[in-house]
Amino acid sequence: MGRDDHLDDRPRKGWSDYQGSMSHDLLGERTRDKQNDLDCIECGRWFPTFDRLARHMAARHGRPTPNLPGDVELPAKQSPVRRTQTAMAKKMKAPKRGMLPTPEADGAGEFNAFIKANDIGKLGAEATLTFTGESRLADGGFGEQLVCEVKYGRQVYDYAIKLSSPSYRILFERFGKDPAKWRGAVKVTIKNFMNKDYIAVARQ
Repeated sequence: MGRDDHLDDRPRKGWSDYQGSMSHDLLGERTRDKQNDLDCIECGRWFPTFDRLARHMAARHGRPTPNLPGDVELPAKQSPVRRTQTAMAKKMKAPKRGMLPTPEADGAGEFNAFIKANDIGKLGAEATLTFTGESRLADGGFGEQLVCEVKYGRQVYDYAIKLSSPSYRILFERFGKDPAKWRGAVKVTIKNFMNKDYIAVARQ
């Protein structure tokens, strides 16, 4: 006798009542096939997913329905992508009211604008920059630079000088190694290298 043979011994009326009271999804199949490959240990019916099997056992045999991630069907209005986005949104904490992060010491906006060749003129133009004694080291795109504060006309700028450039050697010979002493008027001229104009310190 098979384990589901006792289902055929039920009174015809009782079995019909049982069939009518349950949907086909919860009733299952009597025979195993490629789609229905999971059987109920109580009655031997076959089901395609753990979700349907669990709901069948809860409805027919009074077994509690387990949480089966990956087999439980999501509501129609909630896709897996939407569920992930919702979970991520919950993890993101809104900033506390009235609390903002402390600005960085070297944040943008604290320095002057860099003086450019076109602020002075075209190729060959000459000008005088007044060094104020304020400077800082910076890592530029072409190596380490000394950025000096200079005055030109009524404006205050930052002037970037590569440590490997002739301009730096000329200024070092004149002012020395103490950057605070880099004060005074310096003549500059506009030169060109690889089709790009730049500001070069002229020999005094």
